[in-house]
Amino acid sequence: MRVIYLPISSTSHTTPFLLSNAVIPLAKKLKECGVFGVSSDEYLGYAISNRDRWEQHGEEVVEELKGSAKEIDKEFEMQNISASTGSNN
Repeated sequence: MRVIYLPISSTSHTTPFLLSNAVIPLAKKLKECGVFGVSSDEYLGYAISNRDRWEQHGEEVVEELKGSAKEIDKEFEMQNISASTGSNN
């Protein structure tokens, strides 16, 4: 059985950090310089909303993604077993 590394494991913790320390400050700078006009307000709002949603629901999302990845891995493994034994199922 092959070992699968799921980089998604740390996503629920790193995503809010990235949003707070990179995306939101960038959105604030864009708003200050006014290059994108009203859209800058939207970008900042979306960034803050995304961070808040990740903080509230990130763990659930990651668990769902992990489950999906494990199912795909099992299907892949079964296909490999079928192919190596010459079975068509």
